[in-house]
Amino acid sequence: MSAMMIRLHTLLITMALLLISSPAFSQAVAPATTTIPGDTPEFEGRVAQAATLARTGQFQEAAAQYRLLIPEAGRIFGAEETPTLNLRIALARVLCVMGQYEEAENKSRDLIHVLVRLLGPDHSATTLVWRNLAMCLAGEKKYDAADAVFVAILQALTHANKEGHPDTIKTKCARAEVRVEKGDFTEGGKDLRALLPSAERLLGPAHPETLAVYASLSSCAKADGDLKEATTLMTHAYEVAKKKMGPDHIDTKNYAAHLKELQPKKE
Repeated sequence: MSAMMIRLHTLLITMALLLISSPAFSQAVAPATTTIPGDTPEFEGRVAQAATLARTGQFQEAAAQYRLLIPEAGRIFGAEETPTLNLRIALARVLCVMGQYEEAENKSRDLIHVLVRLLGPDHSATTLVWRNLAMCLAGEKKYDAADAVFVAILQALTHANKEGHPDTIKTKCARAEVRVEKGDFTEGGKDLRALLPSAERLLGPAHPETLAVYASLSSCAKADGDLKEATTLMTHAYEVAKKKMGPDHIDTKNYAAHLKELQPKKE
């Protein structure tokens, strides 16, 4: 399991499984009236089911659910209201994880246009989708294009005076992890080691994106031939994920698989 795939899975669960629920996002795209037409418990249950499918790694099933839910959300809430945009974001991220990069890229670009107009270029929802676009490009090995997206995100965040904001740390970590995936273990690893204290402080030591940094550092250590350090780092990611998210979570499973690859092969 490559660092990129671990990173893509982590991106998926960070905000798209239970979908964006921050008050700022909801308020920014909420309709003038809050009355929701119709009875929505059944619909909400299907949204939760799709999130569970994605969380446990059943990506094709999750994508199929999201494709059905998006037009329904558009009819119930409106095409540019929070529930509909949430589902579109979730689908774009699931497609990226599945390796359907071209479609994920196109959907991410469409979402960025909408979110920049509604929320601005430095909003957490916008930068989330921007990062998803960068990861899709990296998945296609378009590393220069991915880096250009990361630079654009960081410029928007800097312009908004968000140097110490969690979104900035997430973006810098993602950029360094893509560098590692590209094979630049020295510089990518150096950046990740420098970013890890900030990630643990701003995001939290058990945050999925912080654990992704540990996983990528494990890949760097493995590339350097230090299997002991690689195992220590991946064990940390696995144990924290298991405790925080449970053994059935896709990240926990991925870390377990990666850890198994680091074990000495029996003769």
